[in-house]
Amino acid sequence: MVYSNLNTLAQFERGEIAVREKSIPQRLLSLLLACVICLTCAPTAYAESAVAASMRLMKTEGTVSVSNSSGRTVTQTERMSLRSGYQLETAEKSYAWINLDDVKLAEMDAVTEIGIRKKGKKLDILVESGSLHFKVDEPLEGDENLNIRTSTMAIGVRGTCGWVKVIDQWTSRIYILEGSVEASVSDPVSGEVKTETISAGEMAICTVYPQDRSGSKCDIVRQDFTVADIDGFVLVELTPDKTVCDKIYEESGLDLRDPSVKPAEKLKQDQEQVRDKLEEIEKQLQEQEDKISVEPVWTNPVPDPVPATPNADSSSGGGGGGGSTPAPTETITLTMPQTAATVNAYLGR
Repeated sequence: MVYSNLNTLAQFERGEIAVREKSIPQRLLSLLLACVICLTCAPTAYAESAVAASMRLMKTEGTVSVSNSSGRTVTQTERMSLRSGYQLETAEKSYAWINLDDVKLAEMDAVTEIGIRKKGKKLDILVESGSLHFKVDEPLEGDENLNIRTSTMAIGVRGTCGWVKVIDQWTSRIYILEGSVEASVSDPVSGEVKTETISAGEMAICTVYPQDRSGSKCDIVRQDFTVADIDGFVLVELTPDKTVCDKIYEESGLDLRDPSVKPAEKLKQDQEQVRDKLEEIEKQLQEQEDKISVEPVWTNPVPDPVPATPNADSSSGGGGGGGSTPAPTETITLTMPQTAATVNAYLGR
């Protein structure tokens, strides 16, 4: 449609479309045609300027599942696009790499689950379990946002490198290797919020406390960490890049170039720890399934129904309507719950 209008306008300007005389109505028609062409092109130009940051699943290792916002499994393809609402999950000894505009990289550790939320150039990655490594080679533009969230905290990533680890539903940890991030932790019940800037070489423990705890309901504790604390999947990703290692050393003092650093061995140790945890969880689940409770469901046996007690006044034939209600001849205590039939039997109905 746009090409056809442009071609018509070009023919008109070259004189290929016959014009008897340039009357005022024809001049207006020419102006109107130009306006139509501009309006036709405008949505395309706007769409190009509003295109959001591209997200692609660049590489996977092991078993990685992808599902859409409806929970349906999505067939993986090379450099597949990831849309808002997608969920990604890695199995044991499995990893996934997500490319964001070729300058931002996120790597999922084994046994990790994340969700993606995207609106325009604003991107949120929700780490529901496991660990996520992030590396942003270039600072984001002013209108771009990359936030990484867990159930307890949120960080804004702008030209930095580090990783996030979910410990449990109450606790998350943030490790920064290069650059700095602003981290915030909030208690959803009280609305209390705390914010800290975490710099290279620092880690932060973000915690939301149980509601029955007195005092503060959330907290951020900052402290230094060493190369020995760096997860294996992060070391394997970073150590081959000497430029990145040099920059990390300059900013944090953490020397990933040290020959004593063995990324492959560290990764294997981490995998073994994950295997032990999974086996423990499977054992606990199996015990729950096989366990038979020996405790009785009913603590008191159900007694036989008690026959109705005849009314003394009515049996003697005396008395008339309007007399006072006779006092109860017996008090019965029931341990609930009881069936309706049993209660009726006690009431003599």
